[in-house]
Amino acid sequence: MALIVVISLMVVGGLNWLMNESWLIATQASGEDAFSYLIIEILQAVAIHSVAVAFIPLLLAFFRQTLASYVVLILMLSLYMLLITGLNAVGPAIAGLMIAAVAYAVFTKSVNLIRYFRAK
Repeated sequence: MALIVVISLMVVGGLNWLMNESWLIATQASGEDAFSYLIIEILQAVAIHSVAVAFIPLLLAFFRQTLASYVVLILMLSLYMLLITGLNAVGPAIAGLMIAAVAYAVFTKSVNLIRYFRAK
């Protein structure tokens, strides 16, 4: 469960940092107290958004649905990226998950086929 929280914090924090980087540079150059307030605002946004993103995956992990929790985490992070930056990462995330599912199915079927021929 801690890995879900760490992944969520890293992705949400990185996106918020990149979205506010120009504001950080401008307020740091001005030399006012606005820089510390902006850092606090970014940290608050990261905390709130990471809880919102990781809520359903953590709930699934609590009920011992680990694979489903990571799949939902990937989808939630791609939706968060779409809402925050406008970059559509939902389609590539779904395509990647589908490719991973097909690769897993092919791998397990090939292992079973190899075991079958070895037993003969």
